[in-house]
Amino acid sequence: MAKNKDPKIDQINGEFKAIDNKKGDGEYTVALVGDTWNKYKRKAKNKIVSTMDIKGFRKGKIPAFYIDRYVSQEVVLRKAAESALYSAYMFAMNQKTELKPFDMEKTTPKIEDISDDKVVYSFVFSLRPAVKLGKYKNLGIEHKVTKATNKNIEDEVRKVFRRFANFEKSKETAANDDIIVIDFEGKIGGKPFAGNSAKQFEVEIGSGKMLEDFEKQLIGLKEGQNKKFKVTFPEDYHALALQNATAEFNVKVNEVRKIKYPQFNDKLVTETKIPNVKTMNELKTHLRDNLDKKNKEEADGDFIADIMEAIMDGSKFTISPKLLMEETKNSINRFKENLKLKNLKIEDYLKRENVQYEVLENEIMDDIEAKFQIEMTFIEIAKQENISIGEEDIKEFYELVKIQNPAARREQVDMQIKKDPTIKTKLQNEKIVKHLKKWNIKKVEKS
Repeated sequence: MAKNKDPKIDQINGEFKAIDNKKGDGEYTVALVGDTWNKYKRKAKNKIVSTMDIKGFRKGKIPAFYIDRYVSQEVVLRKAAESALYSAYMFAMNQKTELKPFDMEKTTPKIEDISDDKVVYSFVFSLRPAVKLGKYKNLGIEHKVTKATNKNIEDEVRKVFRRFANFEKSKETAANDDIIVIDFEGKIGGKPFAGNSAKQFEVEIGSGKMLEDFEKQLIGLKEGQNKKFKVTFPEDYHALALQNATAEFNVKVNEVRKIKYPQFNDKLVTETKIPNVKTMNELKTHLRDNLDKKNKEEADGDFIADIMEAIMDGSKFTISPKLLMEETKNSINRFKENLKLKNLKIEDYLKRENVQYEVLENEIMDDIEAKFQIEMTFIEIAKQENISIGEEDIKEFYELVKIQNPAARREQVDMQIKKDPTIKTKLQNEKIVKHLKKWNIKKVEKS
């Protein structure tokens, strides 16, 4: 919005009102009246006069009655309203009100009313996303930690020794760890989809390279057999159009290759070159420790995810639809730019993924809304519990940085934090996560 030499804001004769629609958007209405509005009308009329060319009169010296004859009152009022817009905007921004815009610079002003007596503008804007936080302590959520079983360890041992194994063509039925070579074709509702078929396709059963349910359907098949089965794609599948969709597959088995492991012994263990592991017993202990650690990390991740889901389900969020749409457009534009780097257009991507633009847009908007909800949840918990980042937290962060970069100096870390405020936000959120775990711990071990 361009600046001009309007009267000082404190000299404006205006009326102001702030409106909260309780749905995430706010509105300022400003009416310029009296002397202020008259000044803008005179300015508008003079500007019009300066551009008129009427025979017999010099520019700028045309009598008023001629102006009124050639220029309608509506044109004068519109010109005056355009000229007064910046003053009305600044007048609104200088008012003392609890209703604070989150993105006023993106608002589109609108003239609600215009007459010889006044001009009324409206400025609709997004309010900062807000949350009425629900319960976040003692939620009764179980922290399910799974301990590694002997079978789990045996499976891990086979994975370690898999690179020493051979595969032999077999007439036997396919089992876990075997390779099965298939022709397959899939359809959803009787229609093909992207990547729905292949010939001489190799599947390592149990590798997880295909959908788990698809691989399980191949167990027990042998060369020459055919099988029809249905598989439902997961809700987080990478191709949006296939999420939650059920496909019917027709599979023909061309070949089964059985895996043949060498003898598991201490000599083979040394060939793995795993540090500080020389024997089968040491290998199993090493794998058990790693698996327990992995299970603990996964349990921690699931635990905090369940906590956040429970908190957000019990909370009420107010997020401006206008803000969500704006952020969605920005995200899609960034996505388009990334596609350009790969010499792809958005139309090509949508066709390849067999997905409509509206589906993509809704998926992105849902993600953005979820991010706002998580952000507001953390902000509100920090506010209610008075959680902030202090000297001890920064010192702890510095020690972690030194582990990765022993040459790092404290002043460098301080400067990095000063330049990037998201570091403090990340540290604060990590601190809140620790509190959430402590407030909601109900440990359950599964073996």
